[in-house]
Amino acid sequence: MEKQILSSIEEKAHNFLIETGFKFEVINGERIYEHNGHFHKFTHVKGLSCFVIESAESKDEAINNLYEDSDLIPFSHNEDEVLFAFRNIIMEYYVD
Repeated sequence: MEKQILSSIEEKAHNFLIETGFKFEVINGERIYEHNGHFHKFTHVKGLSCFVIESAESKDEAINNLYEDSDLIPFSHNEDEVLFAFRNIIMEYYVD
């Protein structure tokens, strides 16, 4: 059940980023989203029971996996709560 929720959250986050104008590509086997020259990824961290938005300042940094943790979103097993927080963070901090 948890795996289905995680997969659904990741897919809905992906769709939201694309709709918001982020460009999608795969770097090192991971979904990466570019916006205004910065590269971001959205990852579930099981040990912390949260999602993290990680950011790299350039494509070279993304390729070399030099991301900085930007924002943490607690995983409450409530898909709507996670996506609401994700959308708010993206709109407030990452979209002009």
